[in-house]
Amino acid sequence: MTAEQHLTALAAHTRKWSPKINLVAPSTLDVVERRHIEDSTQLASFLPHRSARIADLGSGGGFPGLALVSLGYTDVTLVDSDSRKMSACRAFLRDQGLKANLITSRIEGLELRDFDVVTARALAALDQLLDWSLPLLKPSGVCLFLKGGQVNQEIEQAHKRFEFLYKKHPSLSSSDGCVLEITHARIR
Repeated sequence: MTAEQHLTALAAHTRKWSPKINLVAPSTLDVVERRHIEDSTQLASFLPHRSARIADLGSGGGFPGLALVSLGYTDVTLVDSDSRKMSACRAFLRDQGLKANLITSRIEGLELRDFDVVTARALAALDQLLDWSLPLLKPSGVCLFLKGGQVNQEIEQAHKRFEFLYKKHPSLSSSDGCVLEITHARIR
């Protein structure tokens, strides 16, 4: 199957499973392709290579993790504490013949290391995301967070506890959103 076919199947999967276990907000089911899939797949232009080791924190219904796997990324780990949502992700992977690492756990309990990239979407404020991400990243690692209209306030708040470089890339799917690219992060 092509990436486009996998992504079409991901939209159908999300619509099928979401009413049962709330994979995405009910108000977004009619716009899954733009609101969730396009939002997630825009990360591909910032990823170093298809074999990049990626940790997707708070994967929930599989965004952005399952979208990246659908695009052909081969070393993606999805992390979420909700076992029902992880079961839905597992079902999608099985149905599509795709592979990813699925971890049903709270992020604080992870014992994973050496990721090239950590992603998150609609999970937490930036300072919390950095708390969770720093132990997981290689020294040269990058954080790619899909953020909304409060990003400037989150950056200001996070700079109180962390030093980091960042770039805000305009979102392709939301007029007030951005892809926040964080590098060289460390605790002050």
